Amino acid sequence: MDQENPMPDFADEEARPLREALSLAFGWDEEQAIQHLEATWRNNQGRPEPRDPPLGRDQGPPQDGPPRLQHDEPEVQPEQPEPPQEKKKPTIADFEEDEPTPSAIASRPSQFALQKIAAFEYVELWYFTKEGCFEATKQSRSQADDAFGILAANEVLTLRPVASVKASRNAKADHELSLTEILQARTSFLEHLKEAGWPNKHISALFTFFWTLESHPFRLSMRRGDRILAMYAAKVRRHWHDKLKLGGAFNIANINDSLLQQIATEVNDEVSSPNASRRARRAYNPRADPVRERHRDSRSLSPPPRFRGSNGTSRDFNRSPTDSKPSQRRSSRDSQRTKSACPLCLGRHPHDINRCTIEHLWDGTPAYARRSPEGRLIDPAGDIIWCSRPHNNAKHACSGCGSPSHGAQKCPKAQPRASSFPVPA
Repeated sequence: MDQENPMPDFADEEARPLREALSLAFGWDEEQAIQHLEATWRNNQGRPEPRDPPLGRDQGPPQDGPPRLQHDEPEVQPEQPEPPQEKKKPTIADFEEDEPTPSAIASRPSQFALQKIAAFEYVELWYFTKEGCFEATKQSRSQADDAFGILAANEVLTLRPVASVKASRNAKADHELSLTEILQARTSFLEHLKEAGWPNKHISALFTFFWTLESHPFRLSMRRGDRILAMYAAKVRRHWHDKLKLGGAFNIANINDSLLQQIATEVNDEVSSPNASRRARRAYNPRADPVRERHRDSRSLSPPPRFRGSNGTSRDFNRSPTDSKPSQRRSSRDSQRTKSACPLCLGRHPHDINRCTIEHLWDGTPAYARRSPEGRLIDPAGDIIWCSRPHNNAKHACSGCGSPSHGAQKCPKAQPRASSFPVPA
């Protein structure tokens, strides 16, 4: 063999990631992986590995010049690649006949989270919440159907299933979780730490850490106590993992009251800052406001005041524009504007058209539609009526007369825009 380019020892510790990748990808044992790596290395050299002939007892030291070929010695044949050994049949572990089924089974997170735990690395608690475990259940596949990706660890590339190297797009950072979600993920998180072989000292410290946050007085004495404790948990646990890598980590079970007060100040300042109120106003969607939606078609939700005259009849009370306040004058001008016809009574008088339950039209004739207990307009047969929105599966007809050619706003029975008819009682 060429001494300038010797074959690497594929059985040592440095080649362990390559052996694991081949075992994971093809189901080989360690010996088969080593043979495959050695055969691949020899093929990449462009020539088979020669073998030195054994030295005889009477063979002297090498002579000057090229060695002579002995006729009685067979010519050394080039080494043939060894055939791959037969794949071993997989075996299954035994079980205890008297062992009962566990009373509780922790939800299984994604392979990515389990891989992080096995490598003693930081992983977000979201993967251990109900949402994270539910997503892992939906996306779980058998190992044979998984695609493989490359994982870089300690400057070594390793083949791993994509599920174990790809983070979820829906994952949330710890500071985005509520304290309830953090405590919800705690049980599954600690259980999988134990299964991954974490030291009992670390697991016990994390258990005390979560338990202290759950029973902390801030939850009752502080207005935003849960949010403050959730931010503390996110910052401290991440910093603890960073210190574990560098060495000299602190005891996470000991709560630092000074740091907790500092985080409480930051949370309260963030909530009370002007930028927070502006963000809340920008996040407000007026189209989703039901009160604004009701006022869009009706300027007033209540009918105008009524009084009884000398003849015993009642009529609307209209305030004179000269003796009314500015806001009342604006309301008077708005009442003179054109109103949308009520889809039920077809009247344009001021009233809440979204809650109208009158059983006759504005002119006293019987109404075609009626309002169901759920607040929907239905025809005499009980079918839901839509005057618009063609994409809806409901019946598209006029709620005033039942004609499919127009809606309530264009119905001939609707109250005229400048009508002098009395308002129905």
